[in-house]
Amino acid sequence: MVKRLQTPKIGLKIGSALYNGPNKVDSNVVEIIPKDLDFQFNRKTLDKFKKALSGKERSMHTSTKRVFTETDKKLRELEILILRAEILASEYLGCQELIVHLTQEKLRKTEIKQFEEILRFAKRHNVEIIYEMNKKFNGKNFLYNLSQFPKLKVNLDIGHLNTAIINKTLKIPVADFIKKINQRIVYLHLHNNEGEDEHKSLEEGSLDWRSVLNQVDLSKVRKIILELRDYQKMHGDAKLIKEYLKERVKCNKK
Repeated sequence: MVKRLQTPKIGLKIGSALYNGPNKVDSNVVEIIPKDLDFQFNRKTLDKFKKALSGKERSMHTSTKRVFTETDKKLRELEILILRAEILASEYLGCQELIVHLTQEKLRKTEIKQFEEILRFAKRHNVEIIYEMNKKFNGKNFLYNLSQFPKLKVNLDIGHLNTAIINKTLKIPVADFIKKINQRIVYLHLHNNEGEDEHKSLEEGSLDWRSVLNQVDLSKVRKIILELRDYQKMHGDAKLIKEYLKERVKCNKK
């Protein structure tokens, strides 16, 4: 029986949900980030965001960098509190997913317990945390951390994958890595680069993005988010992805 290809929703990561200037880009599917200069954790601001995002399917990307990396005890506690605040804000704004980065290293037992509590907290507030790899990440450490949380899903960031390939930090063949996480990939970040985290458009970097996506089980992917620094190129990349998905559907029918 041929597996039916789900058509993932294509969206944009936006710099400011409240920006309405001449360079505004828009989409019915958006990923917001609390690093947005307009974002504040108060009712007035959140209500402005809710209004600006009305009618859109939305998710949030954490403003924390790599949870459990900070060595100062108080700053580690602060990072967890920020993550909890983002979960509550996500619930208030109707963001279905919160994308989170973890340390580059293998998690320690105490950190696993802390993150399990964060996952439970998110679930109680109807927000799903999705685990994204860092730039120049160690694939073996990522797989170990993922294995500690059986229900945790993955955001495959192909730009970060490319930085790990080029800088030889992945430590595992690309095909093997994708195969090991394939059943847990529900979200994609698409951008390209030459080995640094440049967030170029898909045709401007060294990664053969089509080859990577050909290995991904798209029947499980809900959202494809374009994550470019040049916002004016986002719609061009969205067109490329739509064409790619059409070809995948045709191949599946053969």
